Amino acid sequence: MGREVDLTGADLVGTNFVSANVPDSIVDSPTFTSSIVQKARFGTHEGDSFAGASFAGVDLSGAQLGRSESTLDLTGADFTGVTVVQTYFANVDLTGSTFAELKFGSSMYIGPDVTCPDGASSTEGKYGAAACRL
Repeated sequence: MGREVDLTGADLVGTNFVSANVPDSIVDSPTFTSSIVQKARFGTHEGDSFAGASFAGVDLSGAQLGRSESTLDLTGADFTGVTVVQTYFANVDLTGSTFAELKFGSSMYIGPDVTCPDGASSTEGKYGAAACRL
């Protein structure tokens, strides 16, 4: 079992999180701007929350946001200018989140258990950004 680390107030801009499991316990409302988070997993623990987090300009290729057991809180998160290539959103609440200037690659998966930025559920039968009307 890993140790809890408190990085509240730490500057995480530009940090390499490639293939990391990133629990919310590391910092409140983190800023991952310009960080490398490819293949990282966010929300791996029960009750994790990244509400208000900034992922602006981050390459989320292969990243997994959410978990199957409980809803990951991403309300008000900033995803402006993120790269989404094989990026997976499952069981997350994106209410009030910003998704401007997305950079698409081959795919972006939004599961049926996602609350979209407009507060409505993802649209069944739609895929990628269309599932959340982005």
